[in-house]
Amino acid sequence: MKSYSPSVRGSITENAKEVRDFEQDPYKDRIVVCVLVYIFREDGKLLLLKRKNPPYSGYWETVGGKVEFLEPLEKAAMREVKEEAGIEIDESSLQFVGVFQHIVKAEKYHRVLIVYAVKVPVNVEIKVSEHDEFGWFDINNLPEKVLCGPIDDAYRIVFGGSNAEKVETKARKHPEGC
Repeated sequence: MKSYSPSVRGSITENAKEVRDFEQDPYKDRIVVCVLVYIFREDGKLLLLKRKNPPYSGYWETVGGKVEFLEPLEKAAMREVKEEAGIEIDESSLQFVGVFQHIVKAEKYHRVLIVYAVKVPVNVEIKVSEHDEFGWFDINNLPEKVLCGPIDDAYRIVFGGSNAEKVETKARKHPEGC
């Protein structure tokens, strides 16, 4: 199996052309540290949630949110998975993927994302509370409006192997969601 070394990746853009709801972001003008957790079923499908709140209303995203003051990163990841998807996960099941940054200069939007991945059973029950809907997607057949992130890296870390090395997701290339 090919070894993988995470690195800081992300996007720095001048303007997000399609997104028009940044003015409603309560954390505008601040750096916000967040956790992201890519949840994969054992069959390789990725859980995505459709945002109902700005910024990026109507976009699909993975589970994630702000790290609370004095909260350890792994605990924040576990809390967000429980709050947003209704799944209890064990800290030992979290796999570190890397650090991802998302900056939109014109909108004064800046997020530093600590990224994890986890694998769950195919029959796991999802209970969304903060999103419009959810879906399980093949990572090479994602919805049109998906927030980009290191989905392909998360997949490689969770599933490994030569097939995972060929994964190149639409999310990595998405010009507006980054």
